[in-house]
Amino acid sequence: MKALRVLVLVSIINALLLPSPLKSQTTSDDSFRPYLSCSFDDGLKVVDTIHYLKSSEKFRELNTPSGKRKVTYLDGYTVKFAYPNTDVFVNLKVEQSSPRSYDRDKEIIIENMKWLLSRGKAVDEKEPKKVTVNGVEIYGFDRNILGFGIVMGMHLFFEDKNHKVITVYFLNQKPERRKPQTLAEYRALRDKFLNQYTKCVTSRQ
Repeated sequence: MKALRVLVLVSIINALLLPSPLKSQTTSDDSFRPYLSCSFDDGLKVVDTIHYLKSSEKFRELNTPSGKRKVTYLDGYTVKFAYPNTDVFVNLKVEQSSPRSYDRDKEIIIENMKWLLSRGKAVDEKEPKKVTVNGVEIYGFDRNILGFGIVMGMHLFFEDKNHKVITVYFLNQKPERRKPQTLAEYRALRDKFLNQYTKCVTSRQ
């Protein structure tokens, strides 16, 4: 059991940190712009934008119930969001998939979420939840204990027109620098972010 916990932790850390990033505030690819500059009505704002380093390898490996599988990425950004005087609340990744491999990549990424969920702690779901917000299908799961682990929730959606994969990690924060103080408050902030972010992105396409 200890080995499984370590494996899941490593998988989450790798998801948050890889591919290697390079800080940047601009992009020459207009298809990324809608995802990097959304604003919110409750004080949440972008505090960092990171452009992935170019790499000769255009794929990454993900664990799935059937073993490790490769998904493509041609380019991507990490966007971090925080409320005033708090730690980062959202770590969001938007990645460009290869058009030829996009449909297969979607299946593998959802399978990876199932793999993480099957080994996760403090979660109620057995399968990723699927909800529709502003016409966008979102897959995800959340922990049922506030402050447990590095990631409080993981949600993802796909933008078929431009072959984008968007993964949203809601992060746990230090108690003294935490915005939500209860599980109910966390869920309300999660829902508000997903609602306002998807509305922002879809309105710009």
